[in-house]
Amino acid sequence: MLIAGLLCRGPARAEEIHPRLFITPARLTEIRQAIGVTGSHHQEALDALREKVDQNDIRRFGATETNWNYARAYLAQSAAFLYQLTGEPRYATQAFGVVQDILLQPDPDRRGPDNNYRKTEPVGRGIDTNYGLSQATVGQGLAYAYDWCYPAWTETQRQFVKDHLNRALDAWETYRHANLESEHRGSNWVAVCRGGELVMLLAAYRDRQRPARLHFLKDELHRHIRNGYTPSGFTQEGIAYCAYAGLFLLPAVYALESTGDPSLREAIRDRHWWKWLMFAGSFLTKDGHPTVLQSGVAGEHGDGQGWPSLLLPSVAPQHLPYYLYFYDRYTGRKAPGTSGQKYEPHRAGTVWSLLYYPQSIPAVDPTGHAAFRGLADDSAGVYYFRNRWRDSGDVHLSLLADARHHSHAWDQAEALQLTLNGLGTGWISGPGKERNDSLFSTLLVDGRNHLPRRGTSHTGGPGRAVFGSDGGGYAGVSGGQKYDSLGVMSAKRHLEVRFAAEVPALLSVRDQVKSVAAHAYTVNLNLGKTGPETRRAEIGRGAGGHPEFTVFGAGNSQLRGWVVRPKDAQVQVVQVKSSTPAAGPWQVLQITTRGQDRDIWVVMALGEDLPPARIKAGSRKESFTLGKTTLSLPGTGSPPRY
Repeated sequence: MLIAGLLCRGPARAEEIHPRLFITPARLTEIRQAIGVTGSHHQEALDALREKVDQNDIRRFGATETNWNYARAYLAQSAAFLYQLTGEPRYATQAFGVVQDILLQPDPDRRGPDNNYRKTEPVGRGIDTNYGLSQATVGQGLAYAYDWCYPAWTETQRQFVKDHLNRALDAWETYRHANLESEHRGSNWVAVCRGGELVMLLAAYRDRQRPARLHFLKDELHRHIRNGYTPSGFTQEGIAYCAYAGLFLLPAVYALESTGDPSLREAIRDRHWWKWLMFAGSFLTKDGHPTVLQSGVAGEHGDGQGWPSLLLPSVAPQHLPYYLYFYDRYTGRKAPGTSGQKYEPHRAGTVWSLLYYPQSIPAVDPTGHAAFRGLADDSAGVYYFRNRWRDSGDVHLSLLADARHHSHAWDQAEALQLTLNGLGTGWISGPGKERNDSLFSTLLVDGRNHLPRRGTSHTGGPGRAVFGSDGGGYAGVSGGQKYDSLGVMSAKRHLEVRFAAEVPALLSVRDQVKSVAAHAYTVNLNLGKTGPETRRAEIGRGAGGHPEFTVFGAGNSQLRGWVVRPKDAQVQVVQVKSSTPAAGPWQVLQITTRGQDRDIWVVMALGEDLPPARIKAGSRKESFTLGKTTLSLPGTGSPPRY
């Protein structure tokens, strides 16, 4: 260590009482009591966190070959929390040593709490020396360690860390980035940078010296909450980027509340991120991470870094038992894997799991409850269906209109986008950060999903939905300006969903397109990247000579599809190259027809031993029957009753 000194309880300053943020004596007592219950969430989560921190290995906290300081910040936060929870001075000693390494022995990427930190030596490799995301991530870790270990550190140690916090806060005053200054403040950068700074400001008690800065940060976060998220919490950047932003936004909300100011807590009251996660989150894991229905530029990996736990205080009391039921299976006691793979094990997520998981509240299965029959957010055109909350065999899917756009934020042209997970397999997904039109699970016009220019010309139009008691129902969305820009007069997608014991899921998808000129229209379904888990696909002719396809998934599961209209549509499976050379190609199923106005109806069944299909032809009275279930053309007249 470059700074010596035994840990001892130094004299507390009258103006600084720590811990100031999140932790209270009453809450510590509650957590300790819960830890004493054999097999409880808190007992297992504490054991998992102790095992990880005691190894003192930053690789366990996500260190890469060149970026160590993020992992160090998470280790310092975790050790500091263990000091508060256990009272063991060794954890405060460990936290200070890690913070000292951050500040005096930088990683190769020089990711530090202030921009001056990264300018002390030439960086090379074109790295931005003013990187706000680094300043927030590392600075927030310092803030947690300072606040939670303050009672155990010597005055010299306290002053050393506070001096660096103050220098970092000074740097924020002059920091500039385009994503922070856009009109709507919709980017995750706003949550990360402004939220991280607010936590630092409060931990160091600088809010009393800089009331104007405190007001500024609160105002920026208010704008971000108001403009960046719809009532469901949906953001154009995708659920994983929403989770990333939440790791800074929600601590800022709760930290401010710790000081007696509930204004930001009031601002998030009608932002239901937790419900979006309940409908998008799968009980299927991949590479040690829970998975989600893909949206925005995010991938299929769910968050295990603290966001699901940070959401717990935001759930209304009447809905908390249902969210707990989901949480326990998504990342808690009933999630798949060992205890070290649960309780938000990545980075410092387990800290929030211990801090915010409630005691003495029984979890209740949301399946069939009127409030959880579906998720509809008309302001963004977001519609989710789910048959149950049980295990990796759950079936859930989404249809997006993508009706909102904010500049200077990640975005994809997702109007009419369809996603599907179920029976242990992710079947239909989106492009993530790929910009190739052929990777969107939507309707292509002449092979295009959007024009090169970005902005509101990519947005879809309004939608509507009705849900049944079994989680099925109907949703319809408009293609809006995106399809106007692609040269068609209008485009609409209708989706009817049926869940039943005989056929786990039936999806009836109808695309209506009108145009003054002829085009090639393609119902495009992204089946995912090729590799060891590549799904085999077969194409042929089925009932009545209609085009048919089958995609095989985990176990004996399959996704079988029939093109009810037009009968002459062409079906093929193609491989699309990734923009990342090292990544394998994507596998895409395409259903293509050509003409001026087109009405395309595709039915897909998800199951194992599927019964035979029957298709009744006719210009107006055609129908599709699978087993005992008969479907008529969706989107005709008023939405069906469920």
